[in-house]
Amino acid sequence: MAGGQKDFQVYLHDAKTFQDELTNCKSNGTILVVDVHATWCGPCKAIVPYFKKFFFDFGDKIRFLVVEAEKVIKSAESEPGQDGPEGEDTSRQEWLKVLREHAGKSQPVFLFYKGGRLRYQVVGVNIPVINKHMQQFNVEISAEQAAKEKQESQEEEDS
Repeated sequence: MAGGQKDFQVYLHDAKTFQDELTNCKSNGTILVVDVHATWCGPCKAIVPYFKKFFFDFGDKIRFLVVEAEKVIKSAESEPGQDGPEGEDTSRQEWLKVLREHAGKSQPVFLFYKGGRLRYQVVGVNIPVINKHMQQFNVEISAEQAAKEKQESQEEEDS
C-alpha cells in the first residue's frame, strides 16, 4: 500500500502498488517518473524542486513516485506465487530487475515511463538530460492533445 502522498510525490513501499501504478500509467497515458533511491541519499533529495516544477507544468499528465528500492524488492520477494518467471508477468520482471540493479547505490536513478513502457533511465542528478526527456514528453503530449482536439472537432462537424 502507498505510504501516503507527501506534497506531489507518492511514496511507495511495496511491489503491488508499484505494479498498479505502472498499469494505470499504461491505461491512461500518464507519464510516470520513478525516483529510485535510498533514504540516506542526499542527491536524491536535491532533485525534488525540479520535479515539483514539472509537476506544476504537466498537471494531471504526470505522476511522481518515490521508491525505496530495498523495501519494494523485499516486498516483491515475499509475495506468494510471485517468486519466479512463471509467476511474474514480463513488466514486473523488468522493473524488478532495474530496482535490483540500483538498490543500495549512492546515487539516484530516475525511470521515465509512458504508456506503461520504460522510455528513459537517468542515473544520477543530471538536470540537462532530465530536462531533455521532459521536453520530449511535452512535445508528445502537445501533439496528442492537438490530435484529440482535431478528432473531436471532426466528429462534431460530422454530426
